[in-house]
Amino acid sequence: MLAYDEPAAHWHGRERARQDELCLPAPYMDGQIAAIAAVNDMVLVAVNVNDFARIKGIAVESWSERHG
Repeated sequence: MLAYDEPAAHWHGRERARQDELCLPAPYMDGQIAAIAAVNDMVLVAVNVNDFARIKGIAVESWSERHG
């Protein structure tokens, strides 16, 4: 399991600030998940990729497309 550590928290804070400036904040927990993926240079696989559409700087793939 990967931790929500200090680098992830910093990444999340920067991305959250960017979203807040646009008045389009993503759900907080989605941002934390994205931050963990981003700082670990991983692809985030999700059932609903739209949940992560507002988050920049991450690669997102659809679970259903991978496991159709």
